[in-house]
Amino acid sequence: MQLTDQEMCILDGKEGDIKALAMSYLVKLGNAFDGQEMVDIAYAHMSSGSALREGEIDYLAELADQDARVVVPTSSEVIPVDLRDPDAVGAPWPLVAEHRRLLGIQKRMGIASTYTCVPFTQGYVPAKGTYIASMETAAIIYFNSVLGAKTNRCGYFVLYAALTGKYPKIGYLLDENRKGSHLVAIDTELDGTTDYGAAGYYVGSIVGSGVPVFEGIYQPRQEELMVLGSALATSGTVAMYHITGVTPDAPTTEGAFGGNPIQEKIVVTKKELDEVYQKLHTAKNFDVDFVYLGCPQYTVDQIRNVAALLDGRRVHTNTTLWIGTNRMAFAMAERMGYHEIIKKAGGVLVCDTCPMLSFLRLDALEKQGLSGPAYRTMLTDSPKQAKYANNTIGCDIILDKIDVCIESAVIGKWRG
Repeated sequence: MQLTDQEMCILDGKEGDIKALAMSYLVKLGNAFDGQEMVDIAYAHMSSGSALREGEIDYLAELADQDARVVVPTSSEVIPVDLRDPDAVGAPWPLVAEHRRLLGIQKRMGIASTYTCVPFTQGYVPAKGTYIASMETAAIIYFNSVLGAKTNRCGYFVLYAALTGKYPKIGYLLDENRKGSHLVAIDTELDGTTDYGAAGYYVGSIVGSGVPVFEGIYQPRQEELMVLGSALATSGTVAMYHITGVTPDAPTTEGAFGGNPIQEKIVVTKKELDEVYQKLHTAKNFDVDFVYLGCPQYTVDQIRNVAALLDGRRVHTNTTLWIGTNRMAFAMAERMGYHEIIKKAGGVLVCDTCPMLSFLRLDALEKQGLSGPAYRTMLTDSPKQAKYANNTIGCDIILDKIDVCIESAVIGKWRG
């Protein structure tokens, strides 16, 4: 890689050993992918570190003790517990204590403890064309596709990018890699977020790491685009998509492909959507003891909808209802009275965490000396949660739409 004088100064240790170490890792990454130069990033979204993964929090503590500080605005990913109200979700207190220690470490390093998979709903909205570094598939694909910012699936290299403000110009930071590869025709009505997720899950399983271009989607809501992207990145490794006339790099279908040939045309009908619902259904009976909504984390408008569906009702005594969200949406839900309605109904508005990354994981239960799974059957409105929770927390899965999820939480059964 060709480094600037300033970048060479960082690499040579003239701005400290920590930044030199971080730059050395970024140079190695760039060389591995034939990168030619570094770019300045304007923002980073990084892993928070988890006590469920050996040594992660201790490593961040070591960096903080050496005065490591991020040099760009930096938000952080979900953690295994809800630090706002650990008792409401039954989080084990040793794990809570470790992540309260993490909170202090992040403050020292200048990292915002957002604990979210959707930082763009909390004010982190990089402009079109901005170079950034992000982990978390739901965030990466939204940044690239809907906002037109430029990021890769950066993994733990985000930390080093945040410490230096640099990242190698590789992958989706290069315009030639952001052009469309597959044409997708939506030939059915997509009724709400779960249908968008089912369409994304079907397409992602075909295109792999390609860049699908969608036709037939008009005026989608933000939440629908969030779920579409997260599902694309779950069944495939999609990091970017285009929607003709909607997303910033696709004023026309031809413009989205940018001269690339169409590798394949994919048609999505109701049949394909139904197949996804069936494929992700692993439950053997209709009794539901866990309903989870909010993957990606719910916006305040989605919380408003849950409150309206639950108002005056009560969650079944044999069923746990969690609605995952972030602190900013929670604060507004509390101000508007939605939290009180959900709490009165027996539901829990959960911040900071997500079941498939939480203390409910089978490996986390084992470390606590507990047998698993914690729940037998999860009903969710998210294809991403349905896919991963089946393996990570070990419960059977049912995928269905929000109104069915709430009805099932109240009666304790899914009626199909």
